[in-house]
Amino acid sequence: MLYILSQVFAALALFAVFFGFLCRKKQWLIFWVAICNIFLTLSYACMELWMPVAIITIATIRTFIFLLFEKKREKIPKWLNIGTLVFFLVASFVATTLTWEIWFEFVLMAGVMLFTYGVWAKGEHKVRIAGIIVSIIAIIYIILVRNWVAMSVDIATLISIVVYYSRKWYNKRRSNKNENPILSNRRNNNREELQNP
Repeated sequence: MLYILSQVFAALALFAVFFGFLCRKKQWLIFWVAICNIFLTLSYACMELWMPVAIITIATIRTFIFLLFEKKREKIPKWLNIGTLVFFLVASFVATTLTWEIWFEFVLMAGVMLFTYGVWAKGEHKVRIAGIIVSIIAIIYIILVRNWVAMSVDIATLISIVVYYSRKWYNKRRSNKNENPILSNRRNNNREELQNP
């Protein structure tokens, strides 16, 4: 019964993560990642896998705090901003050290630390690149612990990131094709005149 419940929670995490990585704004992406983390924590708790429970619980708290930081980054003192990042990196290490059962959980911890940096850093691309790396590591871990629906969460993460960048590339290419060549030539001529008065 608990195993079935764990797969239900993992399925809910799947919807949250797929929707999150398709969002354009980083704030919404971070919000949906936090919701995904809550469901993943419940999924692993049902399977009594305490290392992922510990590290994902920390990741959930971290994600909500970084979401607040994202909205008010300019007002937050630099020491607090960097100190918070260091705190969550250390907390991930301590949680893994206290709860690990197989050596690969330290590799998973490294991926989570990289994702922590991606969520903390400015811009939307670092979090997506870190998401690709941690998802690949998580897929290997999930094969080892046999949480099959949770694997679909990481596969969905990879797919949604590929879809996001494909859409972005397609829209950029389409806008370049639709740009008026006469206006484009005028802009280029104006730039040359400014550079060579």
